[in-house]
Amino acid sequence: MAAILLFAAIAPGQTVTGKHVRVAVSARPQTVHPGDRVTLAMDLSLNPGLHVYAPGVEDFIPIAWSMKPNPAAAVQPVTFPPSRKVHLPIIDETVPVYEGHIHLARNAILSKSAMGNITLEGVLRYQACDDRMCYIPENLAVKWTLQVQSR
Repeated sequence: MAAILLFAAIAPGQTVTGKHVRVAVSARPQTVHPGDRVTLAMDLSLNPGLHVYAPGVEDFIPIAWSMKPNPAAAVQPVTFPPSRKVHLPIIDETVPVYEGHIHLARNAILSKSAMGNITLEGVLRYQACDDRMCYIPENLAVKWTLQVQSR
């Protein structure tokens, strides 16, 4: 299946809408200092009746959040919320999914030399499904611009 890449210039506090999901990005704190830890977050709202597969699912495309390398920050792994096991009659399997609202977060440690505005870029990959079918996977480009001030 082909993937769709949606590009969006999103500042923290902004929202972007994909075909099946609305994503609000945030960073806390937004103003930071060299060497600080910042928490990057995405709050996803899936359209009603849809689910996405959780990490660890086999034979399906799980939700994933990748980050582009940036020397200004060391990005830590994503914290995924607990998933819910759902039996899907159409495939006669029980699988881990997310439905409704999903909060994803990860920390980034700024380098000691980071200064000025830095932009951290990532991609949210997901495949939305309903009780009958799965839709074409989407890649949603997201970014966070942080103000790094001297101490």
